Amino acid sequence: MIIVRTPFRVSFAGGGSDLANYYEKYGGAVLSTAINKYSYLCMHPYFFKDGYFLKYSQTELVDDVNDIKHNIIREVFKLYNIRGIDLNSSDDIPSGTGLSSSSAFTAGLIHLCNAYNETYMTKEEIAEQACHVEIDLLNEPIGKQDQYACACGGLNFIEFEKSGKVNLEKVYLTEGYERLENNLLLFYTGQTRAAGNILKEQKKNTTDDKKKIENLHKMVQLARDLREELLRNNIDAMGEILRRNWELKRELASGISNDFIDRSYELLREVGLNMHYQDEARNLPYGAQRRLEIARALATDPAVLLLDEPAAGMNPQETLELKSLILHLRKEFDLSILLIEHDMGMVMSLSDRIYVMEYGSRIAMGTPQEVRENPRVIKAYLGESDHA
Repeated sequence: MIIVRTPFRVSFAGGGSDLANYYEKYGGAVLSTAINKYSYLCMHPYFFKDGYFLKYSQTELVDDVNDIKHNIIREVFKLYNIRGIDLNSSDDIPSGTGLSSSSAFTAGLIHLCNAYNETYMTKEEIAEQACHVEIDLLNEPIGKQDQYACACGGLNFIEFEKSGKVNLEKVYLTEGYERLENNLLLFYTGQTRAAGNILKEQKKNTTDDKKKIENLHKMVQLARDLREELLRNNIDAMGEILRRNWELKRELASGISNDFIDRSYELLREVGLNMHYQDEARNLPYGAQRRLEIARALATDPAVLLLDEPAAGMNPQETLELKSLILHLRKEFDLSILLIEHDMGMVMSLSDRIYVMEYGSRIAMGTPQEVRENPRVIKAYLGESDHA
C-alpha cells in the first residue's frame, strides 16, 4: 500500500492573476502558503487485476477506466495506465471551502501514481502535470497557483509569465515564522461554494471590465509588496495587505463573498482578530479568546451588549487593551453596554452610571464620581484606608 498526503493552501495576495486570460496579457503573481491540513490518498492492488475499486465521497466499482465517473481519477489513471487498483481518499477539510481541495487531490494522485509506477517527478513537474490534467484535459476554468502551492508546499511567491511559464520562489524568513503562525487564524464558516462557477464569472469580468482588470493589477503589486515585507521580517504588514487584497478581490465576482462573510470579517477587524489564520480558537491567548467572544456577541446585532466579568483572569496589559476595545465598540456601534465587573478601575473608567451590589442587594447607584464617594461602596469595595 502506498499512502501520500498533500497540503491544502491559503492564498494571501494576487489570487486571480494566475488565470490565463490575465497572465497571458500582463503576467501574474501570488503569494500563498501551504497549511497543515491535508488530502490523503492510499492505493494498493485490487483483487481483480483489471478492475477499479474507488472510495471517495462516493464509491465506484468499475472494470473499464473510461467508466470512472470521477473526472480527475479517470484522466490521471489514463495518463499513467493504472489498472487493478483499490483507491481510498479522505481529507482534513470539506470540499468547497476555497482551500484548493481539487488541486491538492490532483497533485496527490499524480504523486501517488508516480510512486506506484516507480517513476520520479520533481514537485514542479507534478504541479505542471496537475495543471495539464485540470486545465487542458478537463477544461476547468481555474488558474495555476493551487497546483504549485499544493505540490511544492511551504510559503511561496509564484510568478506567471505571459508565456505560461511558472516561477516559484520559496520565501524564507530569517525570523518571524513563529510570530506569523501565532498571529494567523483559519476559520471554518460552515459555508461551501463551487469555485468553478465563481471563476467562470471572474474570468469573464477580468477579460473586458477595465476596473476589475485594474483591481488585479493592484493585487499583483500587493503580492510583490508582501513578499518584500516578509523578507524584511515585517510581519505586521500582512494584516493591512490582506485587508486591501480582500477588498479588491471581492469585487472580481459576485460569489467570492456574501453578507455573512463581509459581516464576520468586519467584526473580526473591529476586535483586532482579522490578521489571524492557522490557529484554532481554543488555542488563542486568553485575551484574544475574550475578544473573539465579543465578536460572536456582536454578530447577533444586539441592542445591548452584556459583558460578564470580561477582565477576569487578564493581566494588566490585556485589561488595558480590553478597555480600549470596549470604548471603541461603544462609539462605533452606538451600543448600550451592561458591564458586570469586579475591576473597579475598569468600571470607573468605562461607566456612565453604576449600580453597586453586595451579597445580592443594591447598596449604591449613580455616576462614577457619586459611587466613588459613597461610604458603603468605599467600605465594601474600595477600602476605607485607601480612601482616607
